[in-house]
Amino acid sequence: EVIEQSSTNHAIGTKRIATIVQSLLAFSRHDEADFKETNINELLDETLVILNNRVKKVSLIRNYGELPPAHCHASQIAQVFLNIIGNALYAALKTQDSAKPEVIISTLTTSNNIDVVVQDNGAGISSKVN
Repeated sequence: EVIEQSSTNHAIGTKRIATIVQSLLAFSRHDEADFKETNINELLDETLVILNNRVKKVSLIRNYGELPPAHCHASQIAQVFLNIIGNALYAALKTQDSAKPEVIISTLTTSNNIDVVVQDNGAGISSKVN
């Protein structure tokens, strides 16, 4: 029984490591081409895997819309997502009220644009900051 449980735990750990490595490889490969067709929703998911330790401490809501491929510098967009989502996770985890920390990521198309909206329920910037 102990051996079975240990084997199961190893399988789960191995799968998790493989997912993280795949996301890191995908994240780093975005430098291969200057401009290329990119699925923004997949790019967001790759970023969330990298931020997994903080993501699992919040309530994460993904409201992804159907998006056309974006012709962009994927590595630069991924870095922006990493920074913005990282900031939202930090703010949500620093919330002082009794609400569970929450981050909402939404994607949608408007006219000829792809919009990515990242929201958190953190306290925000103090009114003392000008």
